[in-house]
Amino acid sequence: MKFFSTRFIFIFFALSFCNFTFAATYYSQANNQLFSTLSNWNTNSGGGGSNPVAADLTDGTNTFIIQNGHTITLDQDISVAVLTIGAGASGTLTIGNSTTARTVTIAGNLSVLAGANLNVGAFNAVHTLTVGGNISNAGTFNLVNTAVTRVCNTTMNGTGFPTITGTSTPIFNDLTISAGSAGADITRTTTVTGNFLVTNSTPVTTAQNLTVTGSFTVNTGSTFTASGGTVTFNNATSQTIDVNNTSFVGIAFTVGGTKTIVGGITATGAFTVGAGVTVNDASAAHTLTGGTTMNNIGVLN
Repeated sequence: MKFFSTRFIFIFFALSFCNFTFAATYYSQANNQLFSTLSNWNTNSGGGGSNPVAADLTDGTNTFIIQNGHTITLDQDISVAVLTIGAGASGTLTIGNSTTARTVTIAGNLSVLAGANLNVGAFNAVHTLTVGGNISNAGTFNLVNTAVTRVCNTTMNGTGFPTITGTSTPIFNDLTISAGSAGADITRTTTVTGNFLVTNSTPVTTAQNLTVTGSFTVNTGSTFTASGGTVTFNNATSQTIDVNNTSFVGIAFTVGGTKTIVGGITATGAFTVGAGVTVNDASAAHTLTGGTTMNNIGVLN
């Protein structure tokens, strides 16, 4: 009986070990390759290691690094632990190789290093990027190939205080921050050509400039607090800006068009209404303090 029990325990642990997934780091090996080409990834940066199997591109446990001089085109949905583009000089990831929308899920950090490039393919498709960690950009980060039709929308859903950081301005299409009570921080000047949404009871902070071309919404339970910089709304036609649960330093309405304000603005810096802009605020009460400068050369209703 003792022998049987020992053998049973051994078999149990052997089966458990076989089902265990080991995380690995894979490096690109050549230029102008598809992400799905398994032979183009290797556990050694110079080759000679192991290649991934198909499941390694979708199980969310592995790290992928695109090396200098390599352009990789994403031709399938992926789920990875960490994605790094470049090694400090070059390297490119293009999302999409056809009109099929792709989904990129990154459990941890997304990094675009100096000289590297993250972009969207020249096909009519709306892709999806979900990042659970930080987004860092020191190269070129542009998720808009053509407005509306060739874009990638981004959601940051990490619960460990994710940040947008780096030395270069990232360009998002839609950006949703859904980090929960731990909050999130925008530590780099950021451009959002689509809609900006804060949800899931997330407090977002920033001291940087933020430009939003689409709608701006901070859902009930979430907050947006600026301690510096200017938030600029620059849609040339019409734009809805929900300023409930927000506080700004500088706020600017530019380019033209009609900006519809929902709620009362709280700002401690310059309040600018640019030429050709009409701001409709439904007679809301605004709190403009700290020596706020009114620069109104448009129409403020």
